[in-house]
Amino acid sequence: MVQAGFRFFFLQRVRRQLETEIRAQFDSFIGFGLTLDHVNVHKHFHLHPTILNMLIRIGPDYGMRAIRLPYEPLRVTRRISNHLAIKNIAWSLFIAPWMTLLRAKLASANIAHNDHLFGLSETGRMNEETLIKIVNHLPHGINEIYFHPATSSLAAIKENSQHDRELKALLSPSVRKLLDNLGIDRIAYHDIT
Repeated sequence: MVQAGFRFFFLQRVRRQLETEIRAQFDSFIGFGLTLDHVNVHKHFHLHPTILNMLIRIGPDYGMRAIRLPYEPLRVTRRISNHLAIKNIAWSLFIAPWMTLLRAKLASANIAHNDHLFGLSETGRMNEETLIKIVNHLPHGINEIYFHPATSSLAAIKENSQHDRELKALLSPSVRKLLDNLGIDRIAYHDIT
């Protein structure tokens, strides 16, 4: 990804290919007749300045009105995670100043975004207990909780797999009750645009 990032930034022919691919992805999505709720890129590569600039320029032509910001504030993550790894701390410290610039850029382009994203540091470990911890520590603002749920009926997913545990947490009556008790609204990106 680092090598690709340098190529996107410095090589014009690669930027042209990247723009063609971004347009192709939007065309493919729109071709299914779906309504675009928000944009995010695998491994959060939309944080790359070249990709972000292209999305801001191209996306509105396809109905893009919101982008996911993968900002998990360290002050909250420390309260949630029992295993805060050095890589999570480094990511938080690196990304915090960049988020300020991104927010300003998105505001000037009139593109909505979430304020915080939780679950990044818990990737592969999300379960009901962790989700309850996250909900109990959500800061003010628009918060997204990051999951990879799936049903166990899929051939590749085994009963009690991580994906299955994440689905159970997401559908948990205890979590639903906690959200209701705390007065937390469940929304989608289209609700903030």
